[in-house]
Amino acid sequence: EVYYNKAMNTQNKELKDQALENAKNLYLHAIAEKEDFSAAYYGLGAVYFQQGNVNIALENFEKSIALDKSNLNAYLFAAGCCNYFVNQNNTESNAYVEMAISYYLKADKLNPDNPQITLNLGFLYFRINDCEKATKYLKNVVDFPGLTEQQRQQAKTCISKCGK
Repeated sequence: EVYYNKAMNTQNKELKDQALENAKNLYLHAIAEKEDFSAAYYGLGAVYFQQGNVNIALENFEKSIALDKSNLNAYLFAAGCCNYFVNQNNTESNAYVEMAISYYLKADKLNPDNPQITLNLGFLYFRINDCEKATKYLKNVVDFPGLTEQQRQQAKTCISKCGK
């Protein structure tokens, strides 16, 4: 975790890449020592995500979740990986919408009424034209003071397009 945090706090690309590689090696070593180490899979997933290996990141977040169903951050990162694929706007994107919704719903159960989770659920439901659910989620957060102005406008646009 020290190397991962170091990587996240440096602006120098070479130092960041080296710190991520060090973190990856330590997480792999930890997994080799203890195969059911949920936190190591979570950390490894975060490293792969930062390195742009989103498929491998998602696999590791899923392993972390399988070992620890209460790992809120693993659900959020797994949903983030799915959002990455959703935003690719290709033929596989729709499959990832459902996966992202599933991860966010599980995260919502662990951390109810989190505005960012609620916002993401609203946007994802809007994407699949489920206006009833999209509006339900987005109306709950559209006035939340922690949203950026862009998020607020996107939420209002979705609500408006749903005719609510």
